[in-house]
Amino acid sequence: MTSIVGILCTDGVVIGSDSSATFGPAPGMPTIEQRYDDKVQVVNNDIIIATTGQVGLAQRLEAVVEQVSKDRLQKPKSYADVAKAITTGALTDFQNTLTQKLELSAFAAYAVNEIPWLCEFLAGAGFQPEFKKRHALWFTTAGNHQTITDAFLGFLRDTVWKDGAPTVEEAILAAVWTLQHVCDLNTGGVKEPLHIAVLDRDPGTQKYRPRKLDETQLAEQRDLVNDAKDYLSKYREAFKAKNAPKVPEPST
Repeated sequence: MTSIVGILCTDGVVIGSDSSATFGPAPGMPTIEQRYDDKVQVVNNDIIIATTGQVGLAQRLEAVVEQVSKDRLQKPKSYADVAKAITTGALTDFQNTLTQKLELSAFAAYAVNEIPWLCEFLAGAGFQPEFKKRHALWFTTAGNHQTITDAFLGFLRDTVWKDGAPTVEEAILAAVWTLQHVCDLNTGGVKEPLHIAVLDRDPGTQKYRPRKLDETQLAEQRDLVNDAKDYLSKYREAFKAKNAPKVPEPST
């Protein structure tokens, strides 16, 4: 079980996950829960990949993405060709061991010709690639608690980003808040610490490069989430003051 989120931004991509993995003899029959920090990976300093589902399939997908990355460095590919190569390589690899049921979904972020892309590969859609767009459908989530993560990011979209995709800095806050929210609800199968990877411009080269946030940076984001919560809570006091019943003045 897990939760992963992906956000296409005006200036890059943000991908995040929790750190929970469940053991069990079969899907839906968990025995124990354990910390797992490899759900979000940066492959060859080139492609960010995040997965939810069977750990074994996720490990094999990472190997496929590594090969796709090497191939495209030798022979440049279009943004669609990169995604199709990931799908083709993954499905071929999975079929080699007679995989009967695909229990893996993934998000990938990479840049082609200095344009960042966010692509999702969902088990329920046959692992076919689907790209996010900045004017609409710019975020996606997956995992056992997708009903929560979709709804929370949808709330943020409708209240904060009505006009389109956020910036990378805004999306980092949104991803942390969303994942922290689902962890705080304690619905089972999701747990901190969080892992956030970002595809944005390197200050030195001005080229898009992936990076992962360290614990200090994540702590700063958690503080920002708490600030946002405090700001929202103040609305209640203002609402109460505005709608308080007026006490008539005593007659003289």
